[in-house]
Amino acid sequence: MNNPVILGQTANIDTIGFYHNGTIEYNWQSLKRDKTFDEKTFFLQEKYANGNIHKEYFRNNDSTFLYTEYYENPDTTVEYKSASWGKKREGYVMVSNQTTGDTIVVISPATYAESRYMDTLLLPIKQWTFYYSNGNKKAEGEFLDGKRHGLWKFYDEFQNLNQKIKYNIGGIETIELINRIEEKSFEITEKEINGMWIIHDPAANGGYTPNPKFNDYRFMHKIEKINGIGDIYNFVESGELEYTKTKIVKTEYKDTEKGLLINRLFDKVEESKGSWVLINYHQLEMTLVGKKELFEVEYISENELRLRKIKTSLDK
Repeated sequence: MNNPVILGQTANIDTIGFYHNGTIEYNWQSLKRDKTFDEKTFFLQEKYANGNIHKEYFRNNDSTFLYTEYYENPDTTVEYKSASWGKKREGYVMVSNQTTGDTIVVISPATYAESRYMDTLLLPIKQWTFYYSNGNKKAEGEFLDGKRHGLWKFYDEFQNLNQKIKYNIGGIETIELINRIEEKSFEITEKEINGMWIIHDPAANGGYTPNPKFNDYRFMHKIEKINGIGDIYNFVESGELEYTKTKIVKTEYKDTEKGLLINRLFDKVEESKGSWVLINYHQLEMTLVGKKELFEVEYISENELRLRKIKTSLDK
């Protein structure tokens, strides 16, 4: 018996699996875990050797299934597990009119009669979402005729939008880089860093507790002027660095026609000046109060900047 094996997406074709005789099949050595309805696959679940769910198919109609694939070992260090945690990719697949050219022969153990079926492909259609092992979104877009089509968005592991790619049935039409570091240009990175950025104080913004594994990171947001509660860095074009720390002094509440208006009054509690210099297109050196720090510029867009500290030393 030549039963087909369900394959994941390959470099050549976005094939999810094989479909024949009204059912989805995978390695004949695996235990069968499918339920049938009117002699068609209604639900099928495949598991990894460690017992974790690998793939699931839920029948939508005679020709389409909702397909969900999971990581064998998802990231267990995630502090808050979202609904997408553990998922690798999810979307609809369709029983296509494409075949592998192979004929599947099924022999009845009772009568030894042979039944022959052409093996057809299950191809992705409609909207799909791909995820990192920590549950954050990795990519999203649509498939047409088993190929990427229309606008696709790609994200990094911190959920920042990296780039947008427009496809035309698998072919790339345009690429828009949102993370300017992808440009690999000293001039572009320097231009984007210029200006004022704030690291919001978590105690004054929701009261969340920062994850210790991100202690070496600086998550910054672009602002036009000193406004907000936290650490504010102004990267002046001349190379001067102006630092301001603010704290909340009073919170005012006012009922309006649009709802409750919250106004937080802040005051400056610390100010200092130093310098900054871009070492190359992806490394930034900052000097403040005699302390020199080297950062990897991992992400920079119009409104967001993410730095990861590489080294700290005393400025001599």
